[in-house]
Amino acid sequence: MMDISNITVTEIKDVILVNSKKNKNDKMVCRPSYGISLCKSGRIEYKHKGKTYVSVPGKVVILPRYETYEINRLETGEFPVINFNTAEQFTDEFSVIPVPDDNKYFRIFEEMRKIKFQPNNHLKMMRIFYYFLEELNAENYQAKKPIQKYINYIDLNYYNPELSISEIASCGNISEVYLRKLFRKYLHISPKQYIINLRISKSKELLESTDLSIEEISKICGYTTVYHFCRSFKSICNCTPSEYRKMTQVF
Repeated sequence: MMDISNITVTEIKDVILVNSKKNKNDKMVCRPSYGISLCKSGRIEYKHKGKTYVSVPGKVVILPRYETYEINRLETGEFPVINFNTAEQFTDEFSVIPVPDDNKYFRIFEEMRKIKFQPNNHLKMMRIFYYFLEELNAENYQAKKPIQKYINYIDLNYYNPELSISEIASCGNISEVYLRKLFRKYLHISPKQYIINLRISKSKELLESTDLSIEEISKICGYTTVYHFCRSFKSICNCTPSEYRKMTQVF
């Protein structure tokens, strides 16, 4: 699960209610902005990097920017969507957050939709959206609370190429087997894959916002060789670090 606690929103691109028709499937290529998708009714499955993420009532789905994925509409329904941009890339993965009271988010969405065409609405829209994110972040924290200490440990030590599953498990006095079970249960990935995803995500931030060399970035992100870094990056992003930099760098 991603961390949305410190993101800086630069733009709310749109607030729309998507009417989804059953069996209408398509592909999103290089999504231009982040999205938050609610589900009032119906069912959509997103397929991204070999994984499936389901949007149904009681779930909020965060859609990553610059990513390509398949959209399979299994049941007709209504999906409120907020598209937005941030100052820095904060994830390249999907995230599904369970919300016990999704009516709260529908109300916030409708308030944003009501004022989006009003003049001088920027500050009001931002205030409402940050409240939306604050509430969603609290739900996100509760959903991953049982493994939060291990996530925090990885976040603080991902740059260390010698970081091991044994070391992570020992910070909570549990076995490696149990650590893997916890990650599978709450994040649906292994601890090893979480580390890889985090390192690649951090490298993408550096590729976008700095002129550091590929070799420097690979070392900062915990890789012992540029070859290993580039291979890992391409397996996840379907492009090389240099190609990604050309597509996204802001200066």
